[in-house]
Amino acid sequence: MTKVPFCFYPFYFMEFAFFGKVFSCCPAHVKKEIGNIGTQTIAEIWNGDYIRFMRSELLKGDWENTCDPSCPFVQDFIHNNKFQSLDDLVKNQRITRSIAEEITAGRTTLTSMPTVFNFCNSDICNLDCIMCCCKGMKSDTDLTKKAYDDAFKYLPTLKTLALSGSGDPFACTDTRNLLMSFEGHKYPETKIQLLTNGLLLPKFWDQVKHNNFSFIGISIDAASKETYELIRKNGRWDDLLRALDFINSIRERFSGVMINMTVMKHNYHEIEKFLELGVKYNFGVSFNEVRVEGNASQDLDIFSNVENDDFPKFVSIVKEASSKKYPVYVNWGNLSSYTKWGC
Repeated sequence: MTKVPFCFYPFYFMEFAFFGKVFSCCPAHVKKEIGNIGTQTIAEIWNGDYIRFMRSELLKGDWENTCDPSCPFVQDFIHNNKFQSLDDLVKNQRITRSIAEEITAGRTTLTSMPTVFNFCNSDICNLDCIMCCCKGMKSDTDLTKKAYDDAFKYLPTLKTLALSGSGDPFACTDTRNLLMSFEGHKYPETKIQLLTNGLLLPKFWDQVKHNNFSFIGISIDAASKETYELIRKNGRWDDLLRALDFINSIRERFSGVMINMTVMKHNYHEIEKFLELGVKYNFGVSFNEVRVEGNASQDLDIFSNVENDDFPKFVSIVKEASSKKYPVYVNWGNLSSYTKWGC
């Protein structure tokens, strides 16, 4: 095992999801969880059998047994032979030098502990988005507390505390209280990363602004009032624009700002307008495929059935938009694979 892997997530990242499940990456992009915080500690999970297998596979340059091909890192590796930069991860303070040394030494059992904790274990949100896969998950507050308590033991070496990729961190009382009470001055190297719909941030900003923030991602999914209020139920377009203006006014508090569109039947026609929205605010732009199951997939999904009328229109839009240069960073995610589609 002498290769440097194209992805380093299992060497520094842990995500806490519903039902106590813990993952080494986004749950949609891996085959299975690496453990459960309900029955194990972080230390036990971190060098458990499955995550060591994942590391071993990546060190060999293999991904098929552990990763889903939809992962943007896998897509970049398959189509562009692109690798993450280990030096950049150290430079950007995502990982420590000791982790980098263990990776280059080909180790699968690590003495270094994770540097990024991502909490996606709350379904509490101020919106009711039509494609949300967290509906009915019913957060377990005891498991959430156990995960927080164990994770906070690692604050002296933790680089990023990410909140939250399921509900909204400002709608969830536990997460909001954490943001309000977190003593960031004691841990200046621990940065808080936010994934939010943005609507409640102006209301609570004065109570959380003492924290050290890194990146903020804003889930929007639309570029017009009609589409936004169709997809993001309980949300109002005018409130969003006011929130974006506010975030723009405090953008120096974040290392980066990015707006995201989850692409589906209802919004793919607004991809170019969404890019224009990012350019207007000078925010980065990211895209990802909708992921739904059951009957809802027939109404939202344009990817699983390439014979549907929307698919060739979508491909044409993506090809046209991705061929252009933009003055902001654009992450096409796994949509980039469709630029090679023959239609």
